[in-house]
Amino acid sequence: MEVKPLWEQILSADGKNLFQLKIGPSIPFLIGTYHYHRKLNNDDLNNEICLRKVFGEILETEHCAVGITICPALGVDVIRIATSPAHNPIKYGNLNEYIIRLWDDYGKYIKSHRFSIDKDDHSWREFDADE
Repeated sequence: MEVKPLWEQILSADGKNLFQLKIGPSIPFLIGTYHYHRKLNNDDLNNEICLRKVFGEILETEHCAVGITICPALGVDVIRIATSPAHNPIKYGNLNEYIIRLWDDYGKYIKSHRFSIDKDDHSWREFDADE
């Protein structure tokens, strides 16, 4: 039995239910989950290499397209299964553009291990025991 990549497990119905995600994980949450599962080390979190590694893995999965969209409740970028062009599917051609923007927007949170956004005050914090 083939094990699904971590990002695909998170975006599955079970993963979204487990983490209480309506659309998908935020970019820092995605990176933090990879770090928690030791697929990224501390040095990877110091620059955009963490994004390149995770999005590289996503692009290697040919049976499923992933896009980046804004979560309307939190106002942050999240990934989702891209079932239409409106879901901004990530492709090799636009990957570098996304990496630069996402690192500019979320790099400071990733570097400081603040992977989770509070649903009430929208502040970034470290994972808690439930996550």
